[in-house]
Amino acid sequence: MFCLFATVALSFDEVLKAYSLSRIPIVLYNEEIGDLMYENSSEISDNTIEVNFTSRGKRIRSLYEKNSNRYQIIWAEIVNGNDWKYSIPNQTVIRITTKYIEMLFNSFETPKVERIITHRTCIVNERLRHRLTVVVSIGELFSLHYLEYKELPNGKDSFVTHHVLSKESKFI
Repeated sequence: MFCLFATVALSFDEVLKAYSLSRIPIVLYNEEIGDLMYENSSEISDNTIEVNFTSRGKRIRSLYEKNSNRYQIIWAEIVNGNDWKYSIPNQTVIRITTKYIEMLFNSFETPKVERIITHRTCIVNERLRHRLTVVVSIGELFSLHYLEYKELPNGKDSFVTHHVLSKESKFI
């Protein structure tokens, strides 16, 4: 009986590892990462799991939520990387992100920012730039997007770029 339990737990861990390997390069769009080497995983709470990888000397930390037999990525970051600093987005970042997502979509239904998976900032040409990976929904359709904007003087902001990373609902 013990052997059966250990085998099931191992295969569940392998499923998460495979899922992570397929998602991390997409979620960390515009980062210089190569092949991912699995380091470890640990359960943070009853339904949250942390999975760590290394790539080109960088440590990559990712968090997943477990819903029944399914995982969804909720955060990813490079812990020791370049000048881009990862942080949890505040209300202003969420508001600006929502503004640009609504501007980019031409739809009868208003798009909704479901979740920000990555948020990183860096000063470029004396302006703070924000790079985000965002899960967006319109009705029952979900997609993953990369959005970049910069802060301007006097509290204003300016759109830089946007890319659709995935139209798969697997990110939700």
